[in-house]
Amino acid sequence: MSGFSNWVTTNQEGEERGPIFVPDGHVISGVEVKEQAGFGITDIRLHFRKHNDDTGGVTQVTGWLTNGNHHWIKDEYLPNDKLVIGIQGKEQAGFGLVDVRMIYKNDNGSATSALFSEWVTKNPVDGHVTDALVPDGTYTFGIEGREQAGFGIVNLRLVY
Repeated sequence: MSGFSNWVTTNQEGEERGPIFVPDGHVISGVEVKEQAGFGITDIRLHFRKHNDDTGGVTQVTGWLTNGNHHWIKDEYLPNDKLVIGIQGKEQAGFGLVDVRMIYKNDNGSATSALFSEWVTKNPVDGHVTDALVPDGTYTFGIEGREQAGFGIVNLRLVY
């Protein structure tokens, strides 16, 4: 059975994009975003690996969620023994999502002392920070978003 997490922001403007998924038998190993000056995050895609396996340095990625313009492409990866259970977003009024980071747990289900990856864009703006989490005992294998013209990605939620 699969389902959706809560949305990371309250913005329901724009159009839904996705969802995109990692292949069966694989887990998310990282996230990559396109960032555009004046717009924030304009696109996102997932990196993946086989469960309990290393990618061996080979990049395995999903397609992009939108067709967003960009100035920079930035990424962040998880340690191989972690599973994504959420995403945290930083929202700036008038710009949509300007940064994201993954929330994770140990792949054996136990808690970890470090709950978050690094912020992907490293945007220094003090924006509104909120989480989207999947239910206990599940893990994430996809992502869906909302894209608003003139603002880029304004909302995200996870598929579990």
